[in-house]
Amino acid sequence: MYSLVCHLLQQGGMTEIVRLGKCVSFVRHEGKVYAYNALNGGLCELEQAVYESMAKQDFDGVKSSNLSAYNDLMKTFYIVPDGFDEVSYTRLMTWKAKLAGDILSLTIAPTLDCNFRCFYCYQQNYKEPQYMTKETADKLVEFTKERIRPSGRVSISWYGGEPLLALNTIEYISKELQKALGEEETEGKTNQKLRASIVTNGYLLDERNAEILSKECHVTSLHVTLDGPKDIHDRRRPYKGGSSSFDAIMGNLKSNAHFFERVYIRINVDKTNQPFLSDLLKGLKDMSGNVQPYLAPVHTDNVQDAGFAKGCYDSKDFGLEVESKPELADLLMYPQPTYGVCGAVRDNSFCIDPEGYLYKCWNEVGQRKQSIGSVVDGITNYERYLKWMSFDPTDYHDCRECGILPICNAGNCPDRVLFPEEAGTVKACIPEKWMLEKSLLSYIEGRARSPESDVTK
Repeated sequence: MYSLVCHLLQQGGMTEIVRLGKCVSFVRHEGKVYAYNALNGGLCELEQAVYESMAKQDFDGVKSSNLSAYNDLMKTFYIVPDGFDEVSYTRLMTWKAKLAGDILSLTIAPTLDCNFRCFYCYQQNYKEPQYMTKETADKLVEFTKERIRPSGRVSISWYGGEPLLALNTIEYISKELQKALGEEETEGKTNQKLRASIVTNGYLLDERNAEILSKECHVTSLHVTLDGPKDIHDRRRPYKGGSSSFDAIMGNLKSNAHFFERVYIRINVDKTNQPFLSDLLKGLKDMSGNVQPYLAPVHTDNVQDAGFAKGCYDSKDFGLEVESKPELADLLMYPQPTYGVCGAVRDNSFCIDPEGYLYKCWNEVGQRKQSIGSVVDGITNYERYLKWMSFDPTDYHDCRECGILPICNAGNCPDRVLFPEEAGTVKACIPEKWMLEKSLLSYIEGRARSPESDVTK
């Protein structure tokens, strides 16, 4: 796109007018300067002369000091033609992501039953001891086969409730889909057409179950939640009946994380457990290298207890809190554009509950009024489906001029933006608005500690 614009300018004998991209920011680390571009998630180290010229908007100076760097910065959206519209580009990438992709993505809840009693669980009002029947599982497989795209690839996220309570169903559906995708199971061979992840509390992740997930169900990654050291976690996430869950989870992770490519440890954080997280992090240091903790603030709309809700962070407070604490900043994820990240606004992504009802967002699973159809009838609630599919972060005027719009998605969660009356909240900026620099520095420092890594993305 840029090369075409530049070519036309040169052909017309015009002087090329350029500017700094609106989504570009600079960070310093140990005497070096880095430029980050939220438009495409790029991060590059700059020569001092190049940085000084860019900071002064002296792009002839950039060109004269390093022509090769100037051309690279033009190609990667750090320097853009003056008429370039970042909002239109964001809109284009958003809609391309909605409609592109050969992978059919399914989030499947084989049960909404759970063996934990977490007081902040947003599913409290519709948890049911109901499990997917073989008949529904077979119809789910047929629904999937009808929608497999030309590449023949399917990605599954197993969800709940606690999905490991229905491991037999997970195994059955996985094997049926393997047959449908045309790759029979072979020992030591990964079925590249079927890949899966699972969101589990980790209590039932013993060696047998971990091996079944890995070898029979092609689960390559886990998301397990720990909310602090033992005493804190057990108060917040007890086993049903109130008994401890922490030791069982930690034991399973230490023994069985090696079955998977990546184990993500979600830490639900609020003002009540934040002071104790350093103790949890010390305990996680003994884990294998594929274990990666990350922070997730508890949203007030998830919480039934009004007293506890007062201890939840809003987006700004969370960003400032993390920005001020190095041990928390180390857990920050690298800020990437969110084009197509949320399956709720992609046409090739569905969530399915134990009865076979279809949803676009996993926050809705089990709430039948928010269903868009079923695995038997397909999409029937087109009004709701089209509302999901029409989501565009550039529709919101207060977001258009923001330099982090591509990574914010107008508030990160389309569910909270499109259906605030159901989510019980309002659209809000993401924490990265206040901790972007800290996120980037955390990434740079982490890459610097790895001798074979290259900071440039």
